[in-house]
Amino acid sequence: MDRIEKVEELKERIVSAGTRYEVSKYLIGAILLDEAQRFNSIDKLQDFLARIVINYPNLIGSFFIYALEIIFLDKIEDQSFGLSQMNVGTLIALKGYLNFKLEGNNKIELISKCLEILLTESLAPELVSAMIRKTIDHWNDQNIDIQNRTGICGTLYSIGIEGPKGIHNNPQPNKRGLKIKEMAEYLEKTKSI
Repeated sequence: MDRIEKVEELKERIVSAGTRYEVSKYLIGAILLDEAQRFNSIDKLQDFLARIVINYPNLIGSFFIYALEIIFLDKIEDQSFGLSQMNVGTLIALKGYLNFKLEGNNKIELISKCLEILLTESLAPELVSAMIRKTIDHWNDQNIDIQNRTGICGTLYSIGIEGPKGIHNNPQPNKRGLKIKEMAEYLEKTKSI
């Protein structure tokens, strides 16, 4: 089963997560579809190595974390995994927004737990919803309302909670954000979710 079919299987979870976090189910679906379409052989290798870390966190997990960092030239916290293509650092930053605990007796166990959550496909809608909600709340704290700005939310999901320009009065979607917005509008128009 490919990842796009997996997103279609998650419709009920998308609706539930959207309701819980007060986020558009169409935006959640569009982001997941965008990430599914971008999934490539590098992502597949990352997910494969991450599963080894999950299965053997204390035995050889630290070696495979090191391997992931060397192969992909990035700290494990900054690498994206799973259907949500969220990174470990972002997941840890969502702690107060999630309905499950992120714990470990040491860094390897915490990273292993994060990887397990990121690779659990059924949790992807909740992860996306939590990130969108945190982003909207973060901007609202600065009196900028992006709640109904699908293109902006899609952009910020892919580039970070503030983007390189930080919070400002005139956020604009990038090309990817516009594509996510178009997909969300299509999903709404066709009642696909």
